[in-house]
Amino acid sequence: MTIVLVKRVMKPAGESETRQRMVEAAALLFQGSGYRGTSWRTLVRASKTPWGSIQHHFPGGKEQRGVAAVAHGADMLGQVIAACFDGAGSAAEGVRTWFKAGADLLVARDYQNGCPGAAVALDATAST
Repeated sequence: MTIVLVKRVMKPAGESETRQRMVEAAALLFQGSGYRGTSWRTLVRASKTPWGSIQHHFPGGKEQRGVAAVAHGADMLGQVIAACFDGAGSAAEGVRTWFKAGADLLVARDYQNGCPGAAVALDATAST
């Protein structure tokens, strides 16, 4: 069984396409550069969104952006886990498929990117 990771998950009701692109870009950037290493400038460039979108979509600042990126990563993870187990004949097969999908993703990314949630958690401080 091959698991295909899709870039876009279903957009939450009421969420704009611009905000969704910013959240997706933040999740990817966090995987490579971490929470602290991802600037607004880098995010705007990667998401191909206007500079003014920052304040409009993330009035809570960098922390709000981090929470949105982690939620997006959790949604994607949930979809992958569901796909691994939905097609499995047993729980053991689902677990094997899940681990294979994770290993394949690490290889495909040349071990360069990790989990966006872990990147935020590892970079976060007590004041964040």
